[in-house]
Amino acid sequence: MSWEKENKFIPFFVADRQASLRILRGLDVPDGKKIGIMTHANTSDNFKNVVARFPCSENEYCEIIGTNCPCNKNIINCIPGQQYARKIIKISDSGVFTKEGCMFDNYDQLFEQYDKMKVDYGIMIDYLKDKEETLRSAELALETYREEQRSFKLIGVAQGNSLDEYIECYKELKKLGFEHVAVGGLLEKRENSVRYVRIRNESFLSEVLKKIREIDPDGWIFALGSYAPSRHYNFLETGVQGSDYKGWIFQYTKLNENAKKGDLEARNSRFEQVRSYISNNILAKKQSFGTWPKLMILPCSKRKMDAQYKIPAIDRYEGQYFRIIKKYISDFSNNDGFDVAILSAKYGLLQPMDEIHDYDLKMNDSIAASLNESIIEKLASMNKEKQYKEVAINLGKSYFKAIDGYDDIFGKSTELTIFEGKIGERQQQMINWLENISLS
Repeated sequence: MSWEKENKFIPFFVADRQASLRILRGLDVPDGKKIGIMTHANTSDNFKNVVARFPCSENEYCEIIGTNCPCNKNIINCIPGQQYARKIIKISDSGVFTKEGCMFDNYDQLFEQYDKMKVDYGIMIDYLKDKEETLRSAELALETYREEQRSFKLIGVAQGNSLDEYIECYKELKKLGFEHVAVGGLLEKRENSVRYVRIRNESFLSEVLKKIREIDPDGWIFALGSYAPSRHYNFLETGVQGSDYKGWIFQYTKLNENAKKGDLEARNSRFEQVRSYISNNILAKKQSFGTWPKLMILPCSKRKMDAQYKIPAIDRYEGQYFRIIKKYISDFSNNDGFDVAILSAKYGLLQPMDEIHDYDLKMNDSIAASLNESIIEKLASMNKEKQYKEVAINLGKSYFKAIDGYDDIFGKSTELTIFEGKIGERQQQMINWLENISLS
């Protein structure tokens, strides 16, 4: 099934050097999910060849299988490579916003590079905040694209200096015949930094994307340069098909300040840190449209697994509520779109995979009051990232005191369900709620 028909939001990782591709090739992308690679046409011929062959390795060692290539770099003979390739989408732009600018005299030359890289999508040349010049370029791009058969799909770009200009530009691109449209010009350079750019106006970004989705409910939209894990669910809710991210490559801590260039151990440590960041902060999030983030808040249980070492909270607690929820969720390490928050008298607010020791401490009003501030802070942070649409609370009286102020966290757009009554009644309400929501 093609990307356009899958109703997925896909995060794209900006890559213009081989080290970036090695990091991405070593990712464990869960089944059912995809990632994208965003590159540009101003790269070397050698890099373009690597992009064309990706995910096949440019060296003898293959990160996908964790050993030297046994297939002579021929993906036709490599089942793991083929499986990984199906999870990858490649896009290239012209490099117009790189330091060198677009290095090609015409669209024929640019499209030749896109074909050479064997990307799935190629982006037209756009002009920052200039609607009219962008539209003139769009006409030429489309004319050139239609002259011969291309291996990639062409992406138009909406530019503007106001909301109205963006909308006008988008409408004109659709009239010209563009099936795929990206929204550009939403970034500005961060002062005193060569690494990062930032959204020039967060509310403007949201306003532009939501307005485009309003006028074109089924259109294909890509938000150029705008991805961050904190915006993931905003893009899902808006129905954005993809967005690219440059800052991912810098998500590591330099362990050895004295490490020299070429230090293999330091490099591998850096690579693994970045992969871990992507897995935990990006790939752990859901990608499918139509199912929205949900949260259930539960109390810890008196009944616990008797293990003398740390184990995940979801395994430690063995009370009836936990028996129920384990029937509906089999893997809490990679659950997609449904979170569980556990209130503990000893640990405060826990997530299922947080590892904890055995303990014997019962929640009371005094403990609840002492934990309230930290629990509310963590709940607010979770909601800021996920923007939960459905929240179920299954707590007794003392535990409720620990989340005093929760109604200030979850807004009017949140459907809030509070289980009431005796334990058996709350168990049944919990079952009914779980059966009535979509966990896909």
